[in-house]
Amino acid sequence: MFDFLKNKRTSKTQNNNSQNFIEKDIIAPIDETVVEDKINDKNEQKSEFLKVVNNVNKLNYSEEVCVDAKMETAIKTVCDAGYASTSLIQRRLECGYARASRIIDDMEQLGVIGPHRGSQPREVLITYGEWLEFSKTVKIRTISNNEVQLTHYFSVESVDEYKNVGELIKNRLNIEVDYSNNGYYFNKLSNFVVPNSTDKIQNDFINNVISFANVEAVKLILINETPSYDEYKGMPHLLLPIITEYSKSTNTINWLVQEMNDRLKLFSLFECKSIESYNKLIEKNQEYMKENQAYESEEGEIVQPVLEINGLGVKKEKLPFIVVVVNEFYYMNNNSDIDEKMIRLLLNSTICGIYFVLFSKFSVKNLTIGKKEDLLEIVGEEDLKKIFYNQQQKKINISDNYDGYRFEAFCGELLKNEGFTNIRVTKSSNDYGADVLAEKDDVKYAIQCKRYSNSVGLKSVQEVIASKSVYNCHVAVVMTNSYFTKSAIELAAKNGVLLWGGDKLSKMIEKYNKDEC
Repeated sequence: MFDFLKNKRTSKTQNNNSQNFIEKDIIAPIDETVVEDKINDKNEQKSEFLKVVNNVNKLNYSEEVCVDAKMETAIKTVCDAGYASTSLIQRRLECGYARASRIIDDMEQLGVIGPHRGSQPREVLITYGEWLEFSKTVKIRTISNNEVQLTHYFSVESVDEYKNVGELIKNRLNIEVDYSNNGYYFNKLSNFVVPNSTDKIQNDFINNVISFANVEAVKLILINETPSYDEYKGMPHLLLPIITEYSKSTNTINWLVQEMNDRLKLFSLFECKSIESYNKLIEKNQEYMKENQAYESEEGEIVQPVLEINGLGVKKEKLPFIVVVVNEFYYMNNNSDIDEKMIRLLLNSTICGIYFVLFSKFSVKNLTIGKKEDLLEIVGEEDLKKIFYNQQQKKINISDNYDGYRFEAFCGELLKNEGFTNIRVTKSSNDYGADVLAEKDDVKYAIQCKRYSNSVGLKSVQEVIASKSVYNCHVAVVMTNSYFTKSAIELAAKNGVLLWGGDKLSKMIEKYNKDEC
């Protein structure tokens, strides 16, 4: 039905292209007869639209139409502006690119705006008043942003079937999510070329991105002409639908250049050097907003106090990291339309939190990367795995009987089996942060043991750093059946503290059991 409406409006608009040009761009005096003719044409155009609306009424169309909750505002915006574009919707409605793009597509389907015209803005085909008339003829239901995000690309599955995003990902991809250190791997990402790659290597990388950072922290752009990425269709981490033609990736690269420039300007305004410092500023602002509740002004408006930098109010939401994954870099690398823009992106994209992971089945010598080689890091499968190493910690269940001192003694037994000597379990109180002292190859270890159901945090690392000096040891270790928070990992890395989590403990237990047999 909407295609019928759209075709009617588009054909009518195409007949009036020259007329619109005269209206907008020529300032010279115009004969009154011409003006009168143009007004008549406009009236005829409006009446033609109303005829279409009446025809729709006669069809007794009863299907419910689902639109974005901001659709009404979006339509009024483009009608007032006289043109439509994704960037206009982003600015006026303060929404992300993906949502704005969906709104534009839906407005085209509704017959409100014309088709894509290259670099030119889309033409608005109706007035806001005409839209109000038309909206009375169909059943329209508005849906929330979260509902849009999770349902827009699904053809079969309903979000109602899933309790949360983790359950959705488990059902679709058969992988578990762990957002306890939400996106800690970002500090290891860069712009990568992965030669001689297989579909499995690529899928493993994408799965890890999805597994260890939630939809607010990271957005994916996938470019692939083959069906090997089809399983990711409709995943909430996608910023855009999967791009299935390399020739169409030019628009995506253009948008990424604009997004990078916008982020750089934002960093400059708020005196930030990178996405990390910008997002930390947002965290401070979020804390500030919690401490300073909204109030009602004398004019009756609700005011939420926020931090200010150079007189500008700090934003409320963090910027997401964007990871662009290309299935076959060979085709994009030989596209002259995007080559220079890719170089511009690669020069500053990582500062802005935009990363390219460019896979190829070819070897490096056959890719002829040229001057982009200075801006790309060539890595292999093992290098990609190491990016997620600290996030791939696993928790192992230890019996409730092994609590406190018994767990510490149990760790001592495992260390003995690993070749450690002079093992001593300290007293349960006044241990100065070390539960077990041990030696191996003339190196002394101060070890804190934590049997936790949740992640081990900053405090344990701080305590074992102090105990290393107290007991005159060379190495400090935190040993747990669980995993570690992001802040604990960062502090440990800066102070040379070893973190032995559930994965390490599991291997030690497995070796202990084999040796006992």
